[in-house]
Amino acid sequence: MRTETKQRRLSDFAHGPEERTKDSIFGIVVDATCVYYRPQNNKYASVVKIVDQSWSQISHPKEFAPFVKVLFMSKTKAEVPHMKHIGSVIRFEGALLKLIEEEKRKILMFFWDAVTSSGKWLLSSETDNSTLTSTGAPQALSQAETQTLEELKKFSRFYLKEQMLMDLTQNLAAARAANKEFDAVCRVIRLSPPRPQSKGFVVYKLLDHTDKAYLHIPDSLAAEFAYIQPKDFVMLKGVQYLDLVERKIEMKEHGNVLTLPTKSAVVEDYRKLMNIFVEGMDLEEMVDEKRYMQPTEVSTTINAFLPLSPLRDAVGPRGLFGKKYRVKVYVVDMGPREVQDWVKGYCPICYKFFFLTEADEENRAKCRICKKDAKLVYQVQLFVKEKELRDTTTVSRLLLFTHNNKGTEFFDNEPPANCHRSERLCTKLRTMCRMLTHYNVYLDCVVERLTRDPNSFLQLVDTVVKFKQQ
Repeated sequence: MRTETKQRRLSDFAHGPEERTKDSIFGIVVDATCVYYRPQNNKYASVVKIVDQSWSQISHPKEFAPFVKVLFMSKTKAEVPHMKHIGSVIRFEGALLKLIEEEKRKILMFFWDAVTSSGKWLLSSETDNSTLTSTGAPQALSQAETQTLEELKKFSRFYLKEQMLMDLTQNLAAARAANKEFDAVCRVIRLSPPRPQSKGFVVYKLLDHTDKAYLHIPDSLAAEFAYIQPKDFVMLKGVQYLDLVERKIEMKEHGNVLTLPTKSAVVEDYRKLMNIFVEGMDLEEMVDEKRYMQPTEVSTTINAFLPLSPLRDAVGPRGLFGKKYRVKVYVVDMGPREVQDWVKGYCPICYKFFFLTEADEENRAKCRICKKDAKLVYQVQLFVKEKELRDTTTVSRLLLFTHNNKGTEFFDNEPPANCHRSERLCTKLRTMCRMLTHYNVYLDCVVERLTRDPNSFLQLVDTVVKFKQQ
């Protein structure tokens, strides 16, 4: 057993003093960066957020944030703890205490340095039954410390299952629209096989209740994140979209991936949301790449007998103007980005399209040029890939628009309306977009070239959604 060290709860430090403490401090990890290099200190570092029975979202001093920060630093990367699992218990001593202010709230923060701190750290996780230490060698705990560790593990299970909230994360769809650095909670669907465009990276396919994404981790860091497994729920920290169309995301230098306990409240909430998102389809069936959904079908009899053609036959110089091609494609994205802009005004006199605003009526609009009555039409772009060439980087554009009352069957015969005023239609279009861009959904449709120009759009001329949206 090691020599006895005084143990104090986090709330005991709320009023300082700001000094280096030799006390033994325990905390539950609820958030953390990876181990990254800090040039201002010329050291490796990791920022960890911890809670305990006296300081959490359940109970904490009102003027303080509901967590305590710990900054670990060292000249060597191995001496800084890499947090992998939310709910792990960290023990450290010899840290410098400071009271700081961020975003108009006080934060209790400890600074632990391998050089100036006389103590060590110990990280214990029930997720993979591992115990890591700052020296790499086992550390003996006193009887009191062992008891504190077990009590904190018990509280961790209760806290994560009943109380822990994550209100600062974004869903994937909102993050892709904002195109900024974000945090998110997702489920790992699978570890994607190597592809030509992902050379040098390990790719994880992720899914939440709004969208899918592909996390790219460099091969040089693959061993550090080998704990991520399919079916895990994870919290992404400090990630950003690298390619919006391909839904490729990468971690920033300080980014991290933390697994969530399967019985935590956060995971249960996301399970319910994802069950709604996939409309009752079992997630285990979705993982199977051999199972596909085809929510559309060719509607007219004459087109139904067209032979299937590769999409590449319709694209480029080989495509013939005026010829119809029946193809099967995946939809990787739809535009415009906001569904409110899927319905536009069209003037039959000026032959001009224009965006609608809240100033326009729900079912009527005036031409911006001639001020005559204009028609409301759908005008949507579908960015698609050929079904058999799904892993290629080639993306083609299909144009879907309504003209002379044709084309509305694709939208479940829903007449176009000003989405800035019709929340019902807006919600329906969002649901359709979410369904069509799902990773195991493909479209059976008929397309033709708009003009003789080899680089022109392909127009989607025949396909209908074959089941109702609620």
